[in-house]
Amino acid sequence: MTYRLRLRPHISKRGNALLGTSTMEVHMDLEQRVEQLERRSRRYMGVSLVLGISLATLLLSGFAMAPKATDGVMRVKGLIVEDAQGHARILLGAPFPEDAARKRTDARSTAMVFLDEQGHDRLTVGESLPVQRGGQVEKVDHRIAPSVGVMIHDLEGNERGGLNFLSNGRAALTLDYPGRDGIGLMVDDRLDRAEFMLNYSPTVTGPGSAFELFQHGEVTTFSINDKEGDPAKVRTFRFGKEDVPSKK
Repeated sequence: MTYRLRLRPHISKRGNALLGTSTMEVHMDLEQRVEQLERRSRRYMGVSLVLGISLATLLLSGFAMAPKATDGVMRVKGLIVEDAQGHARILLGAPFPEDAARKRTDARSTAMVFLDEQGHDRLTVGESLPVQRGGQVEKVDHRIAPSVGVMIHDLEGNERGGLNFLSNGRAALTLDYPGRDGIGLMVDDRLDRAEFMLNYSPTVTGPGSAFELFQHGEVTTFSINDKEGDPAKVRTFRFGKEDVPSKK
C-alpha cells in the first residue's frame, strides 16, 4: 500500500491575506494528517504483532509434531514416499502405514512395500504378508511358518517368488507360476537337508513336480516324475552309502 502525504507551501501574511488562509490553519492541517498516519501505523503494528504470534505458534506446533531426532537418529511410526503426481509409491513402517492408493487392504506388516502407479504391491521387503493369487488373498495362509525376506509380485500384485528365511529354520528361494510354485531351492536347518524342486506348469498337470533333488547327510537323491505324478513312473536315483541307482 502506498501512502501519499500532500504538504501545502508556507505562505506569507501578505499572501495569506490575499488567499484568505492563515499559517496557523496550515499547521493544524499538517498535525491532523500526522496524527492520522500515526494511528494507522499503530494499527498495522498491532496486526503485524498478532500475525507474528500466530506464525510462531504454527511453527512451534509443527516442530512438536515433526519426527524427533536424537543424536542424528530420526524416529517415525511410518513413512510414505510419493511420486511427482502425488501417488504413494513406497510405504515403510512397523507396520507400514495405510494409504488409499494401495489396492490391498487386508493386512500390514513390519516391512517396506513398493507400489506401482495403480497401487498394486510389486515388491515387499520385510515380514511376509498372506499370499495373494489370482487377484485374491488366500483366506487360509498356506505358509508353513512366518518369514522375513524379499517378495516379488506381478502386475496384479500376485506373489511370484522371493527369498526368505522362515521362523522354523528354513531358508528358501522360490519362483512361482501364476497360482503355484515353479522352482524351489531350500535349506532346512532342522532336517539338515538341502533340496531343489522343479514343478510342471499348472497348465500341464496338477501339483506334481517334474524334478526333485535332495541332499541329506551322506546321501544325495534325485527323482524324475511324469506330468501326471504317477508313482509307478517315478525314476529315483540315490547316491551315497549305497552308491547304487535305485528304481521305484
